[in-house]
Amino acid sequence: MRPNLRGFFTNNLINVSVAIAGLMLVGMTAVLAWQAYSSHAKAQQLQTANQVTDELLRASAHQARERGLTSAALGGEVSPEALAKLQRARTTGDQYWRDALTLAGNLSVSSATSAIEVHRTRAEAAWKALQEARALADQSIDTGRRQIEADEWFDAATQVIDAGASLSRQILLSADAPIEVTQLNSSVQRSAWRISEMMGQIRAILSFHSGTGAPLPPAQMRLIKSNLSVIDKTVDELLLLRNMPETSNRLLAHLDTIEETLEARFKPDLKAMLADGDTGTYPMESLEWYDAATAAIDEVIGTSRVVSDVTEAQVDSLARHDALAFGGFSLFALLASLLAASSMVQVRNNANALFLQKELAETTLDSIGDAVITTDSSGHVEYLNPVAEELTGWSTAEAKGRLSSEILHVQNTLHASLVDPIGTCLREGHVVGLTNGHVLVRRDGRRVGIEDSAAPIRDRDANVVGCVVVFYSTDASGQAEHLLSYHATRDALTGLINRREFERRLQSAVEDARADGSHHVLAYLDLDQFKVVNDTCGHAAGDRMLRQITFLLRKRIRDSDTLARLGGDEFALLLNNCSMEKAMEVLEEVRRTLRAFRFNWERKIFEISVSIGATPITYLSASQSELLSQADAACYAAKATGRNRIRVFHPDDAELSQQQSEMHWVTEITDALREKRLELYCQPLLPLRPGLPKRVEILVRLRMRNGTLAPPMAFIPAAERYNLMADVDRWVIRNACEALASSEIKQEDTVLNLNLSGLSLSDSDLPRFICKQSQEYKIRPETLCFEITETAAVGNIDTVLELIQPLIDQGYSFALDDFGTGLSSLTYLKNLPIQQIKIDGSFVRNLTSDPFDRAMIESVGHIAKVLGVAVTAEFVEDQATLDALRKLRIDYAQGYAVGRPMPLQDYLAGEPEIIDELCSAWN
Repeated sequence: MRPNLRGFFTNNLINVSVAIAGLMLVGMTAVLAWQAYSSHAKAQQLQTANQVTDELLRASAHQARERGLTSAALGGEVSPEALAKLQRARTTGDQYWRDALTLAGNLSVSSATSAIEVHRTRAEAAWKALQEARALADQSIDTGRRQIEADEWFDAATQVIDAGASLSRQILLSADAPIEVTQLNSSVQRSAWRISEMMGQIRAILSFHSGTGAPLPPAQMRLIKSNLSVIDKTVDELLLLRNMPETSNRLLAHLDTIEETLEARFKPDLKAMLADGDTGTYPMESLEWYDAATAAIDEVIGTSRVVSDVTEAQVDSLARHDALAFGGFSLFALLASLLAASSMVQVRNNANALFLQKELAETTLDSIGDAVITTDSSGHVEYLNPVAEELTGWSTAEAKGRLSSEILHVQNTLHASLVDPIGTCLREGHVVGLTNGHVLVRRDGRRVGIEDSAAPIRDRDANVVGCVVVFYSTDASGQAEHLLSYHATRDALTGLINRREFERRLQSAVEDARADGSHHVLAYLDLDQFKVVNDTCGHAAGDRMLRQITFLLRKRIRDSDTLARLGGDEFALLLNNCSMEKAMEVLEEVRRTLRAFRFNWERKIFEISVSIGATPITYLSASQSELLSQADAACYAAKATGRNRIRVFHPDDAELSQQQSEMHWVTEITDALREKRLELYCQPLLPLRPGLPKRVEILVRLRMRNGTLAPPMAFIPAAERYNLMADVDRWVIRNACEALASSEIKQEDTVLNLNLSGLSLSDSDLPRFICKQSQEYKIRPETLCFEITETAAVGNIDTVLELIQPLIDQGYSFALDDFGTGLSSLTYLKNLPIQQIKIDGSFVRNLTSDPFDRAMIESVGHIAKVLGVAVTAEFVEDQATLDALRKLRIDYAQGYAVGRPMPLQDYLAGEPEIIDELCSAWN
């Protein structure tokens, strides 16, 4: 049955192809139908998400009004009109809030449902806390006796508004909409929320103080100015939408309205209120100021509805487009079916040509182990493989088009006659083999004993269209020498020369350049996305692809050039006696050829491209190893800047010089891990308040072979770029646990802060490794705190949450390092379940002289207190800074003024004395 089945498909190839094409058309129609339905569902889902967001924004707007009115009421006597407004704001806000939470609870967005539920639960908790604060505020207003401070009321109301913002943002990001629509919706909604919230905070602060008639405290003045700065920056970001041609006119008009409202109404009123705020003299009454500010805030809040309408219109447009595409394709499928019958003859002719090419390519590639020559039907040479080139002395370029008898010059030593196996095969149409006693006369006249066989190549109709001849040397010594030489210098897969032989030829080119001043060019080629083919289709497909690419590369280079496979998907090209200008033409042709190449494997089609690094070889060039390093560095830079590029190495190129330096560190780090030349250091964190546990940050140093210590910034960047930091992190965790276990200090009194790189945060096996080390060395989970940088954490926040949550559940803690350097630090702080914040040193250095830095640290400390997390200030370098931090109620200080890095073993050996000395010195 199997031969009959093969014959059926062979004889009915066109019919089968048309049937397959018909099935593809049906499949594409089904796909487009599903796409149209999916687009409609996405539009409905986005509409629901926008509805929830709008309800949340309305709720937060009324809660912000309640915050301002309650603040005003706490600040002085309350008029019946103000109480009526307060009750309306409270009742309406509660209704919107309940509706929004109900809608959010019913919203199901695939895998994001659990994330929405987390934010919804947090919002409900914040709203419950607001009810308690509201009751105390009502008692204060009714009795005149202060049951709650204005700041406490302000914080409780703000927490509800922030929780609503987080829930809204999560819902928008979870909506299954096109990325550009999601980005526009989320960014504009977030900006509108931020502006209205900053304005609302200012409204509440001034409502309270104008009600009391008391001067505005400096801290409140700084907060207002900080909020105003945030408003200006956010407005500027929103106004950038004017530069985007796809921004709708309705949204642009509303942006103009917002800008006019802020500049013509809100800011002038605010300026007037702040003019004599330090004396307690305010030009507007509390309620009058509240009404004016509320009118301006309402204009900003209207942005939410505008952008919701705009994005919903965009998604509706996409849904209509998909529906039209489905209808158009259905019509096309019908027409294509009608035209298929009339085009079958032409397709058959094309298939015959393709079949011939396929048969020729497969026959040639399958015979590549020995010497192979192929010809056309008239006996003219078309191809020689590398072994045939070596045995005959002819290259493919030189032999192509010549008669095969001129290239394969065979004699019978027994009869002194010429033999033509290819001509005989083409005439008689069957396999022709030569026995012992035949010799090949090489191009240089040398004679080599051979055995061969010539086989005809036939088309679909069994007509002879060419010949392939396979032969090998029968000279025992010559054959052995040839095989040894060939296999020692050739890559087994592609037939190209291997790395060892290429390095020898490269060194020869370097010596020639020094001797006679000749100029050559070395190029390093790295295939882009080759791993996708291996992972998707297996190594057999990857090997086939590499052989096809080798064939393409050979056609694009000169006979005098040397092409080698260095390993994997890496090739090297030596362009002899070639200027850099000419080399760039050759390399550009190579790049274009591979970019246009399509690899077909089992109905899968893959595109490929190549990144190329080139370096000149002149009389000034160093060794071949240095040249390879230069070309490799240039190739990596070509990959790093977008792939499918050519980069030329220049000695004064700072980026490439850094690349070479980092590649040197890769070897050094790998050797240091193997040779145990990494060392643990630590730096203490000084507790600034009693009752806090002692903390030290674990640092890593690299001991060079000459005994000196390499600072972390010398080798850490290279480790991060070349994916070695995960190994370094694991080494630090394991050795820190071992060192702590061997010491005599009490674990419950000390916490070790260990840094985790961004690469480790993507390692799903890391939690298991940490737990294993803790159990092996009997380390309490509460003793280990892992520091993650803000940049690494936000790169993929969902993955980070999945990694750290199981560890937190077991008692480990996490700290957010370099806090404040990102544009959305507060957002990440709310979303990450951390126990410690480390304020970036850029805010600490000038704490005593820069009011903005002081306000920033004070704000972070206040937020941390609300969240219940500890705060550490880095880069503390003098007593004045330390005193200022203590006044701001910061928990820990770290820096050279507190303690310099020291070997971990020294610290563990004298830990109680060291900490006691620090505490006594600074307290």
